[in-house]
Amino acid sequence: MGCLFRSAFILCAAISFISAENLTIHLLHPWASEPARLDHPLRIVSSEPGWDMGSPMTDEGCNWYLYTFRNTPRTDNGQRIEFVSFIPTQTDERANRRDYTRGITGTQLFMNQIFGNQPSTVTEVWMTIPDITRPPVLSFTPPPNKTIHFLKPWDLGAPIIQLQGGDTLRMTMDTGTSRCGWFSYRFYCDYSDLKVRFVNSLLGTLYSTGGGGDGSYMDLGTELAENDSIWILPTPQPDGSAAIHRSFPGVTGSCGSTIQIGVILRDWDTSHPDFGKFWEKPECQGLHQGLVRKRLGADGKPVLASDQLCIKRFDWYVRHTFPNGYTNERCFNLELKTNGEGLYEYDTSAFFPLSDFHYLDSAQTIPNPFHDGWANCSFSLELSAKFEYVQGQKFYFRGDDDVWVFIDSQLVVDIGGIHNPEPGEVDLDTLHLIPGETYDFKLFFAERFCGGSSFRIVTSIKLQTISNLIAYKTIDSPGIQRFDMVLLRTTDNLTCFSGGAVKDTIKNPIVDFFIEGPSFSRPQQLPEGTSYGGITIVGASTVLLDTMAISGLVPGDYRICYYLQSDHSQGGVIPFNVPVLPVDHFDLLTDAMTLDPAKDATLDSIVIGYFDSTAQLYAVLRDKNGTYLNHAALPAWTSRNPGTVTVAQSPTDPSRCIITKAASGVT
Repeated sequence: MGCLFRSAFILCAAISFISAENLTIHLLHPWASEPARLDHPLRIVSSEPGWDMGSPMTDEGCNWYLYTFRNTPRTDNGQRIEFVSFIPTQTDERANRRDYTRGITGTQLFMNQIFGNQPSTVTEVWMTIPDITRPPVLSFTPPPNKTIHFLKPWDLGAPIIQLQGGDTLRMTMDTGTSRCGWFSYRFYCDYSDLKVRFVNSLLGTLYSTGGGGDGSYMDLGTELAENDSIWILPTPQPDGSAAIHRSFPGVTGSCGSTIQIGVILRDWDTSHPDFGKFWEKPECQGLHQGLVRKRLGADGKPVLASDQLCIKRFDWYVRHTFPNGYTNERCFNLELKTNGEGLYEYDTSAFFPLSDFHYLDSAQTIPNPFHDGWANCSFSLELSAKFEYVQGQKFYFRGDDDVWVFIDSQLVVDIGGIHNPEPGEVDLDTLHLIPGETYDFKLFFAERFCGGSSFRIVTSIKLQTISNLIAYKTIDSPGIQRFDMVLLRTTDNLTCFSGGAVKDTIKNPIVDFFIEGPSFSRPQQLPEGTSYGGITIVGASTVLLDTMAISGLVPGDYRICYYLQSDHSQGGVIPFNVPVLPVDHFDLLTDAMTLDPAKDATLDSIVIGYFDSTAQLYAVLRDKNGTYLNHAALPAWTSRNPGTVTVAQSPTDPSRCIITKAASGVT
């Protein structure tokens, strides 16, 4: 809905379709001289972050705070921007309020005063307020600082800096395509005793000097004393030990991805008893949970609760056919892009996808009788998708009006009623799902009163609708399977209708390939060329697979996942198996050596020190490719020179022997 319920006569701001961008304000705390205020968030107040108490700004450290506007254009001069500080008490969270409202010119601050005269490439401002009775001082270059850059080692989630002592600092994603995967943080103050580690914002996993899983803290004080910027690169990628570079190392990670989710829109008008004229529906005003049952009906649609009074005719998600045979349905692609948190996001405060649905036919000769002549803002939306459950997944929605989300037919987000934008979220780890299994995901939305329409999705779930990316399999030569990627184009070129006629095929689309299986803790991207001896990517659109030539992978079931580079909702899977090969040879190791599951150890000699009398070896079995199979069981140990050393089976470990010196000294 988007308007406050103040009376039967409501004035709503006209819908603005001016495109917005991410505009970031950094502010040095105006009341930092009052220590008690530093214990509570500095807040920003405006239309987007909200009025009254507004939204807390992000603490950057050293008394700097930031907030990023996503839906306010740089030329906006209608929504004032204010900064507020509170020292709450037990009885009043708004106690001890301080406000700063000054503009560059005049008594109020607006976005156009900050960015209106700046080129489009300028999207950040650093603001200081030396005197709260005077205008702010603006700078479009950052103040002196030391910068840490970090290439994140995880697919999902963003890195957070955790300081020794417990404080956490949020890093910012580099949005340049030449530095995909890099995150940065600026230190504006003392860095001489800086000890940090990195935490995954979603999963809580750690990264430090020793690589992924290392929970220690790395000392960066010396490096920052000598350099204004340092670049921390996991080596080898994705989560090897930390290598510190003094300039950009020229290595990039994933640029993130975009998924397009096809949804069905159904147009309605105010003749429907549930749409428009909300003042005639007091039983629907505000947030109403429990309007629908906890599980979907047999037709895959929500079912009204027996005790609800709000909804009069629940055909919102059923096709309406006009007398001329045309329908009120239209397909629309939601494009979710990877945000700075490494999550998929779609966000708009002006969600009117049927504003141009003026005609029912493609020739634009038959008018749509439901179009309201304005933004066409009485409509419903139905999203049906599938996803593979991975632990740590979450889904967040904020919008108006009704929103219901079902996972595996179970209601998990309930935001019913005609209301201002309301949030709802679900942690999938609480739903008792099975990792690796595929589940249905359904979202039902309705915009029922014209005046505003917000729609925001943030999720770590890789939702997929029907895929038009197909892998055609042929036998390239004996033992080698060939998979050529082909993209099907349908008559509507959209993803929500499976019955669209195929009008064209596009050969050699640009595709991202990943491998999953027992050798990997997470999916690994496959580059062009040959990997693991038997997997070859040709031209970013073809896979050659020779399972008998594969080396370096432990036996088991694997799959190559492929996704259209421009839309990761379009993709599929090529399963294959790495067989267990016969035992080919023994491999000998000492306890000081790391057992590599993919290749033989290199053991040139064993030294028994002057004051030692014994040493130990153990044996493992490998196939012809050097792949580890298992530890040996009671191999026959012999010594070629028993006058120098003797060798005997260990009494406690069937894979191990004990080597004993036959004479004093070093052997």
